[in-house]
Amino acid sequence: MAAANLCLRGEDDLKYLTFKTAIGICGLMWSDLGIKRVALPGSEAEDPLRVLRADGGDCLVEEQSAPEFVADAARRLRAWLSGAQGDISGVPLDLTSCTRFARAVYATLRLVPPGEVVTYGELARRAGHRNAARAVGRALARNPLPLLIPCHRVVGRGYMANRLFATDPGTESDSGLGGYSGAGGVATKRLFLAIDDCRVSSGALQLGGDTETEGFRESRT
Repeated sequence: MAAANLCLRGEDDLKYLTFKTAIGICGLMWSDLGIKRVALPGSEAEDPLRVLRADGGDCLVEEQSAPEFVADAARRLRAWLSGAQGDISGVPLDLTSCTRFARAVYATLRLVPPGEVVTYGELARRAGHRNAARAVGRALARNPLPLLIPCHRVVGRGYMANRLFATDPGTESDSGLGGYSGAGGVATKRLFLAIDDCRVSSGALQLGGDTETEGFRESRT
């Protein structure tokens, strides 16, 4: 039976949907302002439906019945997760529940393009909060919109050094790569970085799995 538009209260409900991707079932929750939450597949506790309901989702909507900006976000994410080149940076977001500091960090991070990375300290500087690298890390750990706010593009200074002195591209260790709070941890972070750099075929995609990657470019903008 197809999912119905199950609105529990009224027009102000937070609506959500799920959609299939190359890495599994993902979910989006939105308000009239933009996408409010992205849920990626993981353990049973991280099931997108469970996550979105726990975060306040009231109304389950079929993808074809969603507003165009939501359907467009699902299409872009589906294409990106299949390994196709595509822009997911222009999707409208609703960050009203985030702190002013987090909003500054997230807005700055969205300017880092695919294939480039930035350190926690450099992101703090660009966001106008020099010497706040640890606070940036905490904000990224609470990122409600993974991929649309590309926290996987933020790495530690040690990882930059590992890349610089690696004898073979792609053989650098994960030391200094930085954490990733989503399913699969650092392995998932490396996968998303590899997709960014267009070095993953759709058949190789597996959340948290091993993926061949090459060196990543440091963002210097």
